[in-house]
Amino acid sequence: MDQSDFDTDEKSRPQRLDETTASYLTALETQLVASAGEGMDESEREVLVENVLSELQHSTASAACDRRTNILMEKLCYAASLPQLLDIMTRFTMYGVFLARNRHSSHVLQAMLARLCYLLKFVGLGEVEEDVARDIVLAFVTPVLNEVTWLAKEINATHVVRSIFCMLAGVPVITERKGKGSKHQHSVSLSEPIENIVEPGRFFVSKSVCFDVPEEFHGMCM
Repeated sequence: MDQSDFDTDEKSRPQRLDETTASYLTALETQLVASAGEGMDESEREVLVENVLSELQHSTASAACDRRTNILMEKLCYAASLPQLLDIMTRFTMYGVFLARNRHSSHVLQAMLARLCYLLKFVGLGEVEEDVARDIVLAFVTPVLNEVTWLAKEINATHVVRSIFCMLAGVPVITERKGKGSKHQHSVSLSEPIENIVEPGRFFVSKSVCFDVPEEFHGMCM
């Protein structure tokens, strides 16, 4: 499948977000912002995210690419526990290429991947079985990487591709550099500038920032 196929294939893109769901998410803005910071404890945060995911059972991808709600979906990703984040990733999988190209949802995907890197490094798998997490991640990244030859040339998708490679390699998502004329000024929380990832004065990644990933992840980077 090439770029023109995705431009015309209705199955590759989510439906337009309905007004009721958009209003629901907008009304939760204060709570979602607080959940991504220190404004609520872990149990409250988990309940809030679970309630929102329940309401978005069939419209998670739609909310990610809607201009009214995409930032709220980023906050949802930053607040999500690992099981919840994997649930979000599963809901995005069938639309992965479209979401990577969309100017709004591409930011959500970056947030999701940055949060995943953070959880894998500082929290770990917890009660999630490694093979379950591995299969969910591979199911999401495989369709995107299958189209990497042209996605890497698109202004939005290229940032998602970079984030995927960082996660697969077991390093934090690298913050994009922004010059004065940059067309992509969006900032991704939990990402790191390249100088914080490499050894000072050298050209290789510091072991201190790395985290363990399944061997299959490394194979996807080749």
